[in-house]
Amino acid sequence: MTGPTKAMEQPEIPMNDEQLKRLAFLCDRTLRAHPELEDWLVHINISASVRLPFLPIRCFRLCSVSRFPDVRASHSSLKHFLSSGSTQAVRATHHMGSEGLAAYKVSALEGFQTACLRLGIPEGTPVVSLVPPADVWSDSSLAAMVSFWKENGIPVSFADIHSDPNNLAALLQVAQKQNPALRNFILFGTSLHHLQVSQWQRQENAGKPFIDADTVWLFDTGGTKGRTQHTTQAELHAAVREWFAPDCHVHLLSEYGMCELASQAYSVSSPNTGQFACAPQLKAFAIAPSLDALVPQGEKGFLGFVDGANVDSWPFVITEDLGSVQDASHTRFVLEGRAPDATVKGCSLNVRSTYRFDLTSSSDISGTAQSIAPQELLRAPASKRSLFSAASFLKKLDRRHWTPSSLADLETSLQRWNSDEQEQALIRENALVDETLAIVSAANTPIAWLFPAVHAWLMGAERVRLHLPSLRQDDPLSTLVRGQTIALATAFNSVTQSAFIEVAQGRILSQDNETRAHRIVLFGSDETLSTVSIEIQKRGTQTVLIGLGDFQNSARADENTSPTEVALMCSRWWGRGCLTPVQLELPEHWTQEHSQTFTQAVFTALKTEMGRRWEEAKSALDGVQLLQRFAHQHNRAEARVLCHQSQLPLDIFSDAGSGVAVADLTRATDIPAQLQLSFKNFGGCGWLTIVRSRNKFPEVRSSVEPTLWDLHQGKTWQQWLLKKA
Repeated sequence: MTGPTKAMEQPEIPMNDEQLKRLAFLCDRTLRAHPELEDWLVHINISASVRLPFLPIRCFRLCSVSRFPDVRASHSSLKHFLSSGSTQAVRATHHMGSEGLAAYKVSALEGFQTACLRLGIPEGTPVVSLVPPADVWSDSSLAAMVSFWKENGIPVSFADIHSDPNNLAALLQVAQKQNPALRNFILFGTSLHHLQVSQWQRQENAGKPFIDADTVWLFDTGGTKGRTQHTTQAELHAAVREWFAPDCHVHLLSEYGMCELASQAYSVSSPNTGQFACAPQLKAFAIAPSLDALVPQGEKGFLGFVDGANVDSWPFVITEDLGSVQDASHTRFVLEGRAPDATVKGCSLNVRSTYRFDLTSSSDISGTAQSIAPQELLRAPASKRSLFSAASFLKKLDRRHWTPSSLADLETSLQRWNSDEQEQALIRENALVDETLAIVSAANTPIAWLFPAVHAWLMGAERVRLHLPSLRQDDPLSTLVRGQTIALATAFNSVTQSAFIEVAQGRILSQDNETRAHRIVLFGSDETLSTVSIEIQKRGTQTVLIGLGDFQNSARADENTSPTEVALMCSRWWGRGCLTPVQLELPEHWTQEHSQTFTQAVFTALKTEMGRRWEEAKSALDGVQLLQRFAHQHNRAEARVLCHQSQLPLDIFSDAGSGVAVADLTRATDIPAQLQLSFKNFGGCGWLTIVRSRNKFPEVRSSVEPTLWDLHQGKTWQQWLLKKA
């Protein structure tokens, strides 16, 4: 194909010269206010003659993406919208002045009205919002958007379901009594809101549809991030459909937006299939994993947007969502998931995901501990209990969910299992006799809950209620981890011939009987622990919370350490969770040449080991290997910028096939604390930072792969479980 022919076949740029000139002006004035943003820019060829400067979306969390030089000095005159957040302590911020707010109002209204027209929703259709008004969610761009609609004449009513989900039914009953013609309306809320109402419906109003209408257009906004688990679209739609009478015509739709954008996108059709149409000022692009080019139409990439309404910040944004563009005009895209390094790492279950909204019926989970024992606990007297052998436990294990590598990880975790002295001491002590424990299992590794459960068994506890980790659509391994957790619980009951482990279907603290748990063992983020602690205090119970919060560790190399050994440590459980070393410390006396050679050898070994594991998982998890080419790309970009700005030498070795990235900081002499924190957060899931021992990162502990009798975050499980209220 000749050059001119190829150029002629390029899709036309979906913006004219005047629009491009306006966008360039917006970029110039923001760069004048914050020239440090220049380091972050990703220049991408959009056509043969147009190259646009995109910013990674995490800049809104790490930098001031604003045309105002000092947002603190201008605080009183600016509106600050914050992202809904996840486990990160720092939330993304979008600063808007009067010009930005005016553009946001126009785009939000145009986008919604355009979507309604396209979807056949009559003009003037009332909106019932489960999203609180802007004076309640003052830092939420979503709440501001709904309030904009109301200010511009769209009839919006707000249902306060936060205080009582029944308020939605009450509001509709009053409204329809006042206006019997109210038979068609729009229902707008986040996934969290819809799940809250669904839970109320199933617990308090089961089998009784409470919405009497002819046609309802129900919009789901996805989030709120950090406040609930992700649930599948099919589960959510099935739960929501129970609200309505069978003859009600329910359109199941979605809105796509974020605080970093002033324009939104809405479902192309009902029910939502993941395909979205952009608001008039929004254009969508799919960007290659390498963050340097577009991918062909229909191919998956990072979703990038050009938002003409982002007048006070930056109009070109690369998100950490994955999707494909469906048309040459860049007005339609398909949302296909999240980047692996945007997925929550560690044991975190998110701030309120401990309060799980579980829409899965008991029939959907096969092989639970409850299914292999009578309803009433078969309680072995404490004096007759004993520690089963690791071999007998493994013999009882259902291996359908276990790859060869994960079985090897399990066997490693069960090393040094038997100890007559420790076992007899716990049995004699009988310290937990007649107590019930609740354990919230870790989200990333299936093994963590087993150790406290074994101690509770030997210490005479009556039962353990095990709460499963949440399913996350953006994490293809979460289904596998959940299946492995259930298999371990089933094997526990089988080898002890009891119903000691009870797999709980409901969320933690969701039922009255949960308040009777004497102790709650919680694997989660520090923020999660705080939330649960406050809830326990509000209930005024004597429940003891044993919280194992954010925890990371490091490994040390010496002359006897092999790169293969490091790779195995960093690959266990797919490199996920608190047991995975996030950094490797090399001896200070090693020469730079030796350090570099060792680092490259570690990278090669880690790439081989992780690649082998993903190959094993491929047969059990559709598309899991494909995602690895998107892993750590945003982390790499952030690492390079941070090191450049701190004038630190950095080398990054990465492999798209295995999702592995090894950051070599061995030449750095003084690493700033903020940069250390960033690299610590990158760690795990295939990312390893290598430093000299003089740069040991603070708060990173050395206790890789503790087993049953070892210290866990500084204490034995006996010490943890005997914690007083």
